[in-house]
Amino acid sequence: MFKYLLFTALLYFISYLYYVKVSHGLGHKAEFLQLRRFLPCALLAVAPAATAQIQLTNSLLLTSMAVGIS
Repeated sequence: MFKYLLFTALLYFISYLYYVKVSHGLGHKAEFLQLRRFLPCALLAVAPAATAQIQLTNSLLLTSMAVGIS
């Protein structure tokens, strides 16, 4: 269970840091709004694998991860 939470946190911080680096000129209020919005997205990305107790490196998930990263 710990690795699913760790991967959720990793997805959350990577997506948020990417958003901050790419979106120049936005105010702090917009950044904090996105901070809240990325958490449910990160949870929903990991929840199916955690519920089914599938390894995150399973071949069923690797293709989706490759598409998501690209």
